[in-house]
Amino acid sequence: MSESESALPEMRQRRIMEVAVRTRVLKVRALARELGVHEMTVRRDLEVLSQRGLLVRTHGGATLAGQVGEELAYSQRSHQAIELKEAIAAKAIELVRPRDTVALDASTTALALARRLNQVPDVTVIASGLDTMNVLAQIGVPFVVPGGTFHEKARSITGNAFSDALSKMRVDVAFFSCKSFDDELGPMDAYPPEVESKRALLRAASRRYLLVDSNKFGTHSLLQIAPVAELDGVVTDARPTEKVLAQLSEYEVDLLLP
Repeated sequence: MSESESALPEMRQRRIMEVAVRTRVLKVRALARELGVHEMTVRRDLEVLSQRGLLVRTHGGATLAGQVGEELAYSQRSHQAIELKEAIAAKAIELVRPRDTVALDASTTALALARRLNQVPDVTVIASGLDTMNVLAQIGVPFVVPGGTFHEKARSITGNAFSDALSKMRVDVAFFSCKSFDDELGPMDAYPPEVESKRALLRAASRRYLLVDSNKFGTHSLLQIAPVAELDGVVTDARPTEKVLAQLSEYEVDLLLP
C-alpha cells in the first residue's frame, strides 16, 4: 500500500475538492494517478463527497455540485486556495492592535485570520460566521455575536437584526472577503443578505481591510460590497492587475502583500 493510499481519507478528500474547484469535472483514472492511490479508493472518496452534497457522481467520475455562477457553498469554498488564504491571514494579523475590537465576516479567509487572533493581546471579536465562533471559543478569544438569521450555505448570520445590532457598535477594524473584484466596482459578491452583512460590518468600523486572493481580480459578481474608496487596505497574495493598482492608487488604498 502506498503512502498516499494510507493517508487519512479527509486529506485525500480535501485534495479532491481542490481539484474539483479548479477543474469542475473529475475523472477517476486521472485522480488515481494524481493522488497515487487505487481507483477503488478514489471511487469511495467520490461517493463520500457526493453524499455530503459537494459533488455529483457521473459515469467515470464526478462534477462539482451547483451551477457555475451560483453562490459556492461554504464547505466547497473552504477547500479553495488554502495556502493563499493562510499567507493573507499571516499578513493581516499585523494590522490588528492590542485591545482592538475586530469584526470578521463569515468568509473562509477571515476564518484563517481568526485562528491567529490569540497572538494579539486583549482583542474582542464581532463574529458573523459559525466556524469563526467555534475557532475563537477553542483558542480563548472573547467574541460577540450580533443577532440575526442563520444562512446555512455560508454558515453565517445575516438579516436586519444583524445590521441593526452592528449599527449600535463601534469597531476598530473590520476584515472581509469577496467572491470577485471588478476592475471598476471593486469587491463584489452574489448573495444579497450576505452582502448587506458585510456592508454592516464595514459601516461600524474605523479601519476596513479586504482580504482577497489574487485569482479573484478582474472578475465580477452580482452586487458591489463597497466602493474601493471606502477601504483602508487590500491584503492579497500577489500583485494585482494594472487596473486594480490604478484604483488603489487613486483612492490611496494600501496594498499589502505577504
